[in-house]
Amino acid sequence: MAERLIIVNGPKGGVGTTTGALNLAAQLSHLTGKRIALLEFARPFGQIL
Repeated sequence: MAERLIIVNGPKGGVGTTTGALNLAAQLSHLTGKRIALLEFARPFGQIL
């Protein structure tokens, strides 16, 4: 399977975009058995550590 780039973007802060992206990454890792990179570019403070 080829590598893919999936972008998750929310219209404004506080709508659950980070939670959705984190759950998507976890499920993709579980289903594919591959390592998933999750990058958050929220400024000034991201929620994913």
